[in-house]
Amino acid sequence: VTTCVSTTNCAVFLSCSACCHMWLQARHDKLGGPRPALRVVSLHADDTNRAPTFDIDLDDLYEPGGSPIPYSAMRAYCKKDPASSWGAYVAGCLLVLAREKGLEYPDGISILVCSDVPEGKGVSSSAALEVAVMTALAAAHDCKLSSRELALLCQKAENLVVGAPCGVMDQLTSSLGDAGQLLALLCQPAEVQGSTPIPPQLRFWGIDSGIRHSNGGSDYSSVRVGTFMGLKLINEAAQRLQRTSSSVHDSSSSSSSSHPGGSSVAAVLPAAGSLRRTAAPTKEQQGAGLGGSSSGRASIDRARSMCAFGGYLANISPSQYREAFEGQLPSHMQGSEFLDVHGAHLDSVTSIEPSFNYALREPTSHPIHENFRVNSFRALLAAAEALGDAATAAVDGGGGEAAQRKCQLESSIPRVEVLNCAAAAAAAGRGGGCGAA
Repeated sequence: VTTCVSTTNCAVFLSCSACCHMWLQARHDKLGGPRPALRVVSLHADDTNRAPTFDIDLDDLYEPGGSPIPYSAMRAYCKKDPASSWGAYVAGCLLVLAREKGLEYPDGISILVCSDVPEGKGVSSSAALEVAVMTALAAAHDCKLSSRELALLCQKAENLVVGAPCGVMDQLTSSLGDAGQLLALLCQPAEVQGSTPIPPQLRFWGIDSGIRHSNGGSDYSSVRVGTFMGLKLINEAAQRLQRTSSSVHDSSSSSSSSHPGGSSVAAVLPAAGSLRRTAAPTKEQQGAGLGGSSSGRASIDRARSMCAFGGYLANISPSQYREAFEGQLPSHMQGSEFLDVHGAHLDSVTSIEPSFNYALREPTSHPIHENFRVNSFRALLAAAEALGDAATAAVDGGGGEAAQRKCQLESSIPRVEVLNCAAAAAAAGRGGGCGAA
């Protein structure tokens, strides 16, 4: 099976010409012969200072009773040798299909990977590899997957085996993206809203920032944790506002002004009855972050779905956020303080480190404003001169080390408008990689 998967520009969901090629061959070992094994060979490995091969006995994917091993066990296996840890992207796909779709691997498998998607540049090289591998495995084992299901399973491999707490945007675009189209996604959790043609007078470039990007890096993870801490605080604030909204409407204007949001608090809240009290995940469920049990992750996801605004910050408008919630969020918060006062956060693939001081307000505000800017960007496609400002603003948040990187890049790049836009993009919350202009 040969599969070719195009990648995407991370900022605007733009399909590129670069591809990840993957060849799979089943080895039919004779009875009594060697144990069936997975061997992966990656071309051009020397260019990235990593081992060119990854091997694992396929019997090791299963426990003595025949059930697939836990995701955490595979993640630990792949991390034993840092030089070959990249094999988690491939082995993770095998394990996900075994656990989620019941695939079995009685024969050995040889995989050759050749990719011209630049690594560590924030242009979805890992998603391209995952989608290519899982597409080939599914075809070889007669497993029917829709493009959406394929993307979600690839995200699961990256979250739970690779250990990178990424969203599903890159996998969806690698699976569904078309050249010359912007793919509109609503990641709640993974809905495709169609494609928008790129006007012929527009061009997009990726400009290497020189800073290596990694979804599994500490800055990426800490920004995500801070964002979900902010979601939890906003949900608590929304519940308080809803409980007092009736009295605010009946009170005088002077009385209503004492409440966050003032007299227009009712307009800020979701429809009456849409907020439900959520049971905070237990500390055991908080520990069921990366690689935890399926029941623990499902419990956290259920709690999130019962939150205000459906559990997604992008459903809050910028005006609602500024009026009712922004002032109630601290700039930073120690992990131990958050756990003591608010309990576990609402993310099933990360855990709060008690000793870490998390940026909170800035990463929380980013998806709120980003959703507004993305929708504005789509609407402004016919007005090319307005796109530069929208693109620059869209990547100017996120918190963490990104702000420092932006300052470093802006000081080193000439004051040409398109390059200044690229510098801002490269310093976005994704933590390095390739800028968009």
